[in-house]
Amino acid sequence: MTEESLKIFVVDDEPTARTTLMAFLHDTPHKATEFAGGQDCLDNAHKLPDIILLDLEMPDISGVQVCQTIREIDLEHQPHIIFVSAHNDMASRMSAYNAGANDYLGKPCMEEELKQKIATAHRYIQQNKSLNQNYQFAQQAAFTAMNSMGELGVVLQFLRNSFECKDLSQLVDLILSALRNYDLHGFIRLYNEFEDISDSTDKECTPLQTSILEYSTMLEQRIVTTRDYLVFNYPQINLAITNLSAIDDDTLGRLRDHLATLAEGISARIKALEKEQQFTHQAELVLSTSQEIAELLEKIDGQQHSKRIELMSIIAEYSNNLESAFFQLGLTEGQEDELLEMVHNMHRRLDELMNQNETIARHLSDANRRLSKLTL
Repeated sequence: MTEESLKIFVVDDEPTARTTLMAFLHDTPHKATEFAGGQDCLDNAHKLPDIILLDLEMPDISGVQVCQTIREIDLEHQPHIIFVSAHNDMASRMSAYNAGANDYLGKPCMEEELKQKIATAHRYIQQNKSLNQNYQFAQQAAFTAMNSMGELGVVLQFLRNSFECKDLSQLVDLILSALRNYDLHGFIRLYNEFEDISDSTDKECTPLQTSILEYSTMLEQRIVTTRDYLVFNYPQINLAITNLSAIDDDTLGRLRDHLATLAEGISARIKALEKEQQFTHQAELVLSTSQEIAELLEKIDGQQHSKRIELMSIIAEYSNNLESAFFQLGLTEGQEDELLEMVHNMHRRLDELMNQNETIARHLSDANRRLSKLTL
């Protein structure tokens, strides 16, 4: 595998020292540039060298000052600084360390030793790049996770509140509120057996928006995605989102998933509302019928009472007339008693029938009251 080319600055006020270091680097894949003083190096720091081979003592600016200044500059990436000096004492090394240097090489240095230092610096640079990339990835992942949690919170809040909605109008208001929390613009249609409502995040739906929602019911796909709009076609819900051009792909992907979850929840809630409305409708129908039955039973009871009185009056009149006729018919006492017994028996049978009818009416009335209680 081809070795990566590094950008190396060779900084030394002595031409011989620079020439030696440049010669050592000649057969490497690295691009080396020499500078005769510390200020020249600082003036070119914006070129972002990977490694700086820096002399400790120079007439214009010392290597320590150069190192400290570079460490204070806000560069895209900081170079790996190796001091190359004839001062091989502890004090010089500590000065280099305190200035922010990464390594130290004594003069005169050997070619192999320099190349080993370069190789070590190269590994350090690669590891540092990898760490930076991992850090940036982790930072982005954390940022994405926080955003996703906030976005998911909108979904959870919607799902919780949706159970309190009693009709499609309340559900539409809740959906539009969720869309506004996402800074989205769009329009929506909800419908069931009893209602059909369309609305928009901005204002009432235009005829064109309404036609788009109605047309989307004929789509085979549940979700239609383009770079400009999103359309969701779920049972009893059609949703169109329009302001997508400024949204990045990652955010768009998350929002599409969240909105799909919303659409699923909305569809399920509409079905539940429809069942609730069907039950309410049936209960209202049962209650209305029960009231009609109660009124009818009350009317029948009144009619039966009147008929009972009328019938008793007819029987009494018939009995009196029959007794008066006994004198004209010339019947024996036994025959008269037999006729009167027949009349009394008919009276008892009619009374029993009337009582049975009243008992049936009471049972019907009790059953009707129990039925009406079920709808409350």
